[in-house]
Amino acid sequence: MHLHNLIRASSLRLTLLYTAIFCTSALVLFGFVFWSTVSVIERQSTETIEAEIRGLAEQYREQGLGRLIEVIEERSSVEGDNDNIYLLTDPRLVPLTGNLNDWPEDAKGPGEWLQLTFSKREQEGLIPHEV
Repeated sequence: MHLHNLIRASSLRLTLLYTAIFCTSALVLFGFVFWSTVSVIERQSTETIEAEIRGLAEQYREQGLGRLIEVIEERSSVEGDNDNIYLLTDPRLVPLTGNLNDWPEDAKGPGEWLQLTFSKREQEGLIPHEV
């Protein structure tokens, strides 16, 4: 009987060991996939925003402030993409055009990116969105 208990105990220990190894491997794999996905999404978002900025800067360089205002008005109009936020201001932060009425007071962020919360009208009413 003693040998039988030893085999059973060894089997239990091996089962627990393999279960621990499997769970650890699954967590590491999940963490890697999650981190990779977040990195790809952030990189794509940053590249999209930077391409938009380059395009707007090119409009300004080639055709001046009047054309830049026209382009921003087109893109921020009701017929434009409602998911994009635009605000063109003068150096004193007085709004010139865009789909924000004023410079957001709660805009904050270290570095070159700002984070702000605004309310967007949807079917359910005004819904706060963080951008």
